[in-house]
Amino acid sequence: MPTEPPPTYSQDQTDLDLPPSPNLEPQILILPSENGVNFQKGYLGADGERAAIEGELQVKGAGTGRWAHVMMSLRTIEHTHNSEVELASSEVVLYSALSSQSEGGPSPSIYPFSIPLPPDTPQCVHTSQSGLEHTLTATLQPADTDAPKLSSTILVHTRRYMSHPHTLHTEPETKIMEDPTRVEVQIPRTAFTAGEALPLYITVPSPRRELILDEGLRLRNIRAELIRIVKVNGSTDESGLQSTINSTKTGAVEASTSSSSHSLDMRSILGVPGGGEVIAVSGASCRLHPTRPLQIRLVLRPPHEQASPISHSGHDHLPATELGQAEPTTSCASISQTTLLHSISFAVCVHITFMHMHSHTERISAISIPVTMLPPSAPLPELEESMDTAYHKKHDRPPARTVRQDDVDVPDYSESEAGPSYAPPPFEEREAPPPFFLAEPEASTSRLPTFLESEAEIYVQADEDPANVPPPQQLFFQGEGVDFGFTPLEQFDGYPDHDGSLTPPPTMEMATRDPNVTNLATLDDNAALDALELALENHPDAAHDDALPPPPPALDDPSDPPPSIDSDFRCPGARQISTPPQHHAAPAFSPHTASTDAVVDAAQVASHGHAPPPYAGVPDHNSDEDHEHVARPPPYVDLVPAAVLDTP
Repeated sequence: MPTEPPPTYSQDQTDLDLPPSPNLEPQILILPSENGVNFQKGYLGADGERAAIEGELQVKGAGTGRWAHVMMSLRTIEHTHNSEVELASSEVVLYSALSSQSEGGPSPSIYPFSIPLPPDTPQCVHTSQSGLEHTLTATLQPADTDAPKLSSTILVHTRRYMSHPHTLHTEPETKIMEDPTRVEVQIPRTAFTAGEALPLYITVPSPRRELILDEGLRLRNIRAELIRIVKVNGSTDESGLQSTINSTKTGAVEASTSSSSHSLDMRSILGVPGGGEVIAVSGASCRLHPTRPLQIRLVLRPPHEQASPISHSGHDHLPATELGQAEPTTSCASISQTTLLHSISFAVCVHITFMHMHSHTERISAISIPVTMLPPSAPLPELEESMDTAYHKKHDRPPARTVRQDDVDVPDYSESEAGPSYAPPPFEEREAPPPFFLAEPEASTSRLPTFLESEAEIYVQADEDPANVPPPQQLFFQGEGVDFGFTPLEQFDGYPDHDGSLTPPPTMEMATRDPNVTNLATLDDNAALDALELALENHPDAAHDDALPPPPPALDDPSDPPPSIDSDFRCPGARQISTPPQHHAAPAFSPHTASTDAVVDAAQVASHGHAPPPYAGVPDHNSDEDHEHVARPPPYVDLVPAAVLDTP
């Protein structure tokens, strides 16, 4: 399409209605049907299915021109670098001016088409030097015989399917390798469907003792690959898959001790003609065990797009150059098939990497098992939910008896009374509903939140939170551990289990406090006993083994009066040392002397802080050790002035 300068705009509206440029060619688009993302309709290869390539041709920018005829052709071409073969060709006429009923009118701009596919149509193959392609070509012949034809070509992709009742039976196959040690590889069967997980069960028995000690053999890892081999028939390399498998039973590669098996070129080891493509990889690190055989379970998951009815990326409207980049080749050549120029086969290759510690060399041994990849099963037809419900209702048994309720009498209202259409009666105070608030009040720190406020603050994790994602479930295969292989719980890679929690090492401070028991390692009886005695002496629990246990705490005497408020706090079992009280010798009792002494004693007691007042006329017993800190009730004394006592 020629590049034109950008349009210019002006105030003059006469330039807006310009006829289209006659030099612009119409745009031809080949698209899938409405609400579709691919061209293939139906399940190709399944019993009772009719597959076809359906879509529509859109012509844009043709103006009022007319076409003499419009045709759509589908071709299946297989080509190599020096040859090309046409496998199938179909052509349909979408429009013809001779058979059209609208004479003199413009041709339509949309042409739907449907081209049936033969039952033996293969899947497309795309390689760098060859391929098997299906092309759709639209041809438009103008009514003017002098005008050139217009055409457009795109690539389409096909997918084959297998009938749903077809089942694959379990037929285990085992391959054994004896050099340098015995390795057994088992698969449940040799036929799988495209996109199906492929399990491998690898068993390595305990090797000979001389092989480990004398030769220094070590096992590093095991790697499994699913390889797709595309062979071009008639090429210079006629070895094929069988010669590849026979010639690549084992192989050895010398490498330095620091090299890794992943950096090695596996293609040079396998010798796959044409450089077979690895479409699935799995592996595990392992090591030999002296007493227990290794059991390693690997699962290969080949990529496959599960779309209906075909696996298509939705790029059919792109040009051929862009389509080849957008469409993955693994989804096209995903099954085993043989055509005139191409042969697609698959094989499972298991690489066992050994390390010779004495010679510092690495050896990679390979075991190959050819497998057949079949098309996936066609899904069962599904009905819409509305149609399924209508079908069941059609066959439902009608009810045997129906019961109709009696009509309720229409209530009679007078004009003076308010009927149900008037305002409702007022609520009583106790039956009044709660007030309605348009906005909830904000929570305050001076009160507890309400139920609605606390409910709004609840944090619920979203469903997309990674913390809520459950761990992936272990993949189990039917018959695993019974008819073939072993269960995932029986796997053993030679490494000890570290599932239990390990005790952390002691800190430096704890290590320096430990007694020195190095002499125990010399097996000297005297030194060992001395170190053991030293350890027992330094043990914190050993120092108190001979001592008697502490006595129980003394019980309180129930006859003791309760302490007063002003009594000092005294810990249980503690004895407080106090100065002995001073005794004042008083002469013979006289009213004046007694009152004077009582005032003096009260002044002395008040100087001691919170001590209780003394008893009147009761001898002082503070010297008694048993009642040294016991508080007594206050005395009942009538304080009579001395002047009153002297009055006759």
